[in-house]
Amino acid sequence: MSPLRKAKLTKLAIYYASLCAEGLFMGVLGPSLGDLAQNVGCGLGPVSVILAARPLGYLLGALVCGWLMDRTKGHPLVAVAAVAFAVLLAAVPEARSLGALSAMILGVGFTVAFLDLGPNTMITWVFGADVGPYLSGLHFSFGVGAFVGPMIAGWALARNGHCAWAWWIVAALLLPLAAAFAFAPSPAREEPHDAPAQAEKSIDKGLAAIFVGLFFLYGGIEAGFGSWIYQYAVRLNLAETGAAAFLTSVFWGLLGLGRLGGVFLLGRLRPRQLLAVLAPCAVLSLGALLAFHDSRAAMWAGTAGMGLSLSCMFPTMLIYGGRRLSGAAKVSGRVVSLLFVGSSLGGMTLPWLMGRAFEPWGPLTALAFPWFALVAYAGLVAVAWFKAGE
Repeated sequence: MSPLRKAKLTKLAIYYASLCAEGLFMGVLGPSLGDLAQNVGCGLGPVSVILAARPLGYLLGALVCGWLMDRTKGHPLVAVAAVAFAVLLAAVPEARSLGALSAMILGVGFTVAFLDLGPNTMITWVFGADVGPYLSGLHFSFGVGAFVGPMIAGWALARNGHCAWAWWIVAALLLPLAAAFAFAPSPAREEPHDAPAQAEKSIDKGLAAIFVGLFFLYGGIEAGFGSWIYQYAVRLNLAETGAAAFLTSVFWGLLGLGRLGGVFLLGRLRPRQLLAVLAPCAVLSLGALLAFHDSRAAMWAGTAGMGLSLSCMFPTMLIYGGRRLSGAAKVSGRVVSLLFVGSSLGGMTLPWLMGRAFEPWGPLTALAFPWFALVAYAGLVAVAWFKAGE
C-alpha cells in the first residue's frame, strides 16, 4: 500500500470513529430523558428543553467550526472539541437543576458540531470527487454508534437504575479519539483561502433556501423520532423499558445499516434520484406507524422503515446540496456549515415541540409532528429535484 493511500485510510478511520462517538451520544440521550428529568426534579415536558439546547449549541458550534475550517488546520480543532465533549458528558449525570443540565447540553451540542462538521468537510478534501461512498460510510459509522448507544443506556438502567455509567463510558471513549486527531496530520486544502467567499457569491439564494429547508426538516425528523420513540413505546404500553431501548437501537441501527447500503447506491445512482425515492418511503413508514398505533408489529415495522428510509438522506443531500451551492467538487467549510445550521435548527425545533405535546396531549399527538414534517420534506424534495436539474 502506498504511503499516500495509507495516510488517507488513517484519516478515514479517525473520521469514522468521530461520527461513531457522536452516534453513541445520540443513542444514549433518548433512553436517558426520564432519568435526567428525575435528577433535576421535573417532568418529560420541561426536560425536553435540552432537546432544543443541544441543536442550539450545535448551530453555534457549526457557525464557528465552518469559519475556522477555512482558515486553520482541522485536526487540532476537533481534538480540542473532543476533550471538551468528554468533560461535559461526564458532568451531565451530576446535574441537579434544569438550568445546569441545559447549559451542559448546550455545551455538548457546541462541541459535537466540531466532531461532525469537521470530518464531513475534511473527508471531501481527502477523497475529492470520489467522496460519495466514503461519505455514506462515514454516516454509517454514526448509525453504528447510535445503535450501540441505547444498549449501553439500557444496560446502565438495568444494572444501576440510572444512566450515569452510559454517559461516563462514552466520555472515556472520546479521549483516545482526541489523541488520534491531535497526532494525525490535517488534510491540505487545494483551494485558495478566498475560495469559499467566491463560491458564496455565486450561490443561488432560492436553491440555498430549499436545501437549508431540507436540512431543517431532516434534522428535526431524525432527532425527534430518535429521541422520543422510546418514551412513545413505553407510554403506549407497547414495550417494556428494555424492549423500548432496543427499539431505539433498531431505529438508529437500521439508519446506519441503510447508510452502508448507500455506499453502493451513491456510486450507481444520482443523489437527486435517491432523494425522490427515499422521502415518500419515509412518509409511508411513519403513516403506517400512526395508522396502527395500537399494534406492536406496526410499531416495530414503522420504526424499522423510518430508519431505513431516512438512512441515505443526509449524506445524499450533503453531496448534492453542497456541490450545487459550492459550484465545485470540493465543498467549502462555510457551505457545509450553512447546511448543518439548517439541520441543527430543525433538530432544535421539532424534538422540543414533541416534548411539549407529549404529556398534555399524549404520545400519539407528539409523534404526529414528524408526519407533517415528512410531508413537507417530500414536497421540498420535489421542488429541489426540478429546480436543481441534472
